Amino acid sequence: MAYVLLVPELIIIWAARQHRDAKVLAEEFQIKGRPGWTKTHAFFLIMGGFTLHERGKPLRVLRWRDLRVLAGAGRIAWPDITEEEIKDRSKGDYLSKGIVVLQTTWFIVQFIARAASKLTITELEVVTLAFSTLIGVIYYLWWDKPLGAQFEAMINKCTLETDTRGPNDQPTDTFPPNGPLCVPTFYSSHEASSDRLVLGACVSVLFGAIHCIAWYDQFPSSPERWGWRISAIIVSVVPLMYFLLFMQGIVEQDSIIFIIFNESFAWGYTTSRIALLVLPLIALRALPPGGRQ
Repeated sequence: MAYVLLVPELIIIWAARQHRDAKVLAEEFQIKGRPGWTKTHAFFLIMGGFTLHERGKPLRVLRWRDLRVLAGAGRIAWPDITEEEIKDRSKGDYLSKGIVVLQTTWFIVQFIARAASKLTITELEVVTLAFSTLIGVIYYLWWDKPLGAQFEAMINKCTLETDTRGPNDQPTDTFPPNGPLCVPTFYSSHEASSDRLVLGACVSVLFGAIHCIAWYDQFPSSPERWGWRISAIIVSVVPLMYFLLFMQGIVEQDSIIFIIFNESFAWGYTTSRIALLVLPLIALRALPPGGRQ
């Protein structure tokens, strides 16, 4: 939740990476003769839902490369869990997701209608609109992803050998007999590609630009008005600058440019995000005429 509130671009890029990886893995395994393998299976794999067991003892979580190599070498049986079984354990189905999308869409329609009718729009509504846009993008990217599926699919190991070279694979590092039983936060199968970074940058600019809708709103005081304006500009520009520097190959963690840029703007960006969350709440003490109670 803290990441969503302070750095929503990170969530968008993470969701975009998982969406891309799930699509690629689903297509890859279907081509290799796994017709029942869907994007839901691929999402569940990326989430760390498959665990390697030996004699009933969990050894490690299976990642996509582990599953491909071990199954190709005949060391494990291919998972026989169905898409329906995964969705049945999920905390969200198409109905619940559809209701959330419908509610979000209805709010956006109401917001546009109020703006078109010249009715007063509060800063809190503007912030809600910005997050509603993020919700729409995330729901699109994670539509087939199981929500909070609190169970694991056990994959039993057939042998005790550790050489994982498959018949059609290049030699790989051997798998240790034991390993982590869960994937790290913000895990995806591959690193973020340039197109996912483009999406993250575009969403970031849009997210900040939506806050600029309240540029000429009535604020309780002039410092609050300028605090809002400056914060909206920073939130819109800083992610775009990071992206442009990254695409030019300038941003590297050990470079002087990165250190200067990070120290100069990262704290300013975080402060601006906090300001855009706090200012609307403070402004509720003096709502303008026509503002929603």
